[in-house]
Amino acid sequence: MMENVYDGYRAAEVTEMLAQLSKPDADNGHGKELRNFNALPNNVYYVTEASPMLQRSDPSTWAGVVDNHRADEKAFAFLSLVAKKFPRLTFCLQMGSSTGDDGEHYAWFRNLYVHAGGEVVGEMHTETKWGEQDVVMHFSNNRINAARKHGGSMKTTKIDRGKSIIAKYFYGLTTIEAITYKAKVVIQQATSGQYQMQTKRNQSKQRIIDFVRDQLTANDANFIESMEHLVGNQQGSSPVALYKSCVDDLTLMDTVCKAQKLGEGLFVSINEAGEEYHTWKKDTTTVKKYVRHELPSKVLGALGMLKIAEDNSFISGTGYKYERGYYWIAEEIANELGC
Repeated sequence: MMENVYDGYRAAEVTEMLAQLSKPDADNGHGKELRNFNALPNNVYYVTEASPMLQRSDPSTWAGVVDNHRADEKAFAFLSLVAKKFPRLTFCLQMGSSTGDDGEHYAWFRNLYVHAGGEVVGEMHTETKWGEQDVVMHFSNNRINAARKHGGSMKTTKIDRGKSIIAKYFYGLTTIEAITYKAKVVIQQATSGQYQMQTKRNQSKQRIIDFVRDQLTANDANFIESMEHLVGNQQGSSPVALYKSCVDDLTLMDTVCKAQKLGEGLFVSINEAGEEYHTWKKDTTTVKKYVRHELPSKVLGALGMLKIAEDNSFISGTGYKYERGYYWIAEEIANELGC
């Protein structure tokens, strides 16, 4: 389960810079700009300083740094194939720069970020080992990390294999990935709320026990008749009333958490406009999509109640609200959708 396909430290910067492509006069705030290459498809860009540090725009002229020459050639060959194969992806290169003996400024390949549908979906960098002729390409994102038994990147020296890795792992976060991640968070938050309420219940119970013990030790003749009044003066609130409230709330929380763990009910996410609804049942691989008018009135009513509830709160017989747009509805409500 993952919140993002790729969350490396440069992901936000690359996404912001690519967004500036539709605003050529806007200040990107980084003192950098994106440029195309002459010899590669127009979905390939490189990041460089706004000042004219890098004068070469054709990868075939890379190799200002001799030790990096083979890595440059591998990156160029890889992009020549893959950028054409995947025109909907955007490839953004981080380039290094050096000044040669001739005084010219040269660019050299550092790493590649792949962008899809508003998010960075992975990264590739190369490794040139001393004494070896071929260059190893390292591909990484959260999908690859989850797919590998011990995590880490996928490595290959073969361009065709690299293309296959891009096809299999480098695409935007899917609906099922997004909703299963949120469902995990919902269960964690509900369990956390359950634990906190248990703690409050136990603390209030202990306050009552301590108070009763002290009064009995003092042998107060009026203790039984004045207990509620005396307890109410302890720390400004009544532990007896708090204890009763906690017991009621905890009963509801226990019911919801048990139902979630058993796979009952449905997790629901709602888009910002409030018109598109996605539902998912625990331990399944299918997300169902609805528009508002397709939902039964009972489901809409339950979601309406949850929408106005506070975050991380429970409503008896209805469900649980994690935050705006993410809910769990009880089995009885979910049955209205035939689940």
